[in-house]
Amino acid sequence: MHHIGLHDIQIPTVFAGLAPDGGLYIPEHIPELLFNWKTAWSTHSFIDLSVEILSLYISPEEIFICNL
Repeated sequence: MHHIGLHDIQIPTVFAGLAPDGGLYIPEHIPELLFNWKTAWSTHSFIDLSVEILSLYISPEEIFICNL
């Protein structure tokens, strides 16, 4: 997953923490939620909900879903 730092620095950020300049990262794009996300996710545990949300931002090529 690439994010753009607040100062236009683009690097892989899955485990990076803060940007090198001390700023925060923002996603290159904001993914769209499923049209029925409230219903589909309403019974998820905290862990399952976290996996659903993280998988919107982290591709399986970077981290397998089972490792999220």
